[in-house]
Amino acid sequence: SVVALGTIDLFGLAAGIYLALALREAYYDRPLVGDALWASTREFLPLVVLVTLLVFWQGGLYSERGRRGGFGRVAASLLLVTVLSIAFAIGSRHEFNTFVFAPTAYLLSTVLIGALRAAYELLTRELLRVLGVRRRALLVGEGSQVAELHRTLGFGRAGIDYEFVGVVSPSANGLPLPVLGDLDALPGVLDSR
Repeated sequence: SVVALGTIDLFGLAAGIYLALALREAYYDRPLVGDALWASTREFLPLVVLVTLLVFWQGGLYSERGRRGGFGRVAASLLLVTVLSIAFAIGSRHEFNTFVFAPTAYLLSTVLIGALRAAYELLTRELLRVLGVRRRALLVGEGSQVAELHRTLGFGRAGIDYEFVGVVSPSANGLPLPVLGDLDALPGVLDSR
């Protein structure tokens, strides 16, 4: 998933920058020539790609499925990438001919990466469901706490269904699953189940 998400992010970033350049050229009523669109940013693109991957990594956007951030984290991370890229451009004395390019590239990249990531999550969630991928889970606790945990978790999280094998609890009062032992039995239950 890290490779797939990294590819999605790089494609969305490149497409957002390309579209922002195309909009800038259209605004100034200049012809849209593919190679010419990249000419002004070719030298900075490797840096922007590297910064994006590092900021996304640091922001947890390549974490496991249940802990990855959503659109809000993508937007915040790309805002940081934009600020760092502008700071680098100013520090390297890059001559700006329009100040609307960076916010436009940010907005387009955020929308594209957010939409592509959402499509990826939807597609992989459905694929996991069809393939029957499940997490085996053992609940540990007492009475109402275990019942509440079972209800809160439901049948799945982050697109992966749970298969509840039972409960480890000091008492069996009102528990929604079979009690497999008390807390002292936990190591044996983990080994056997």
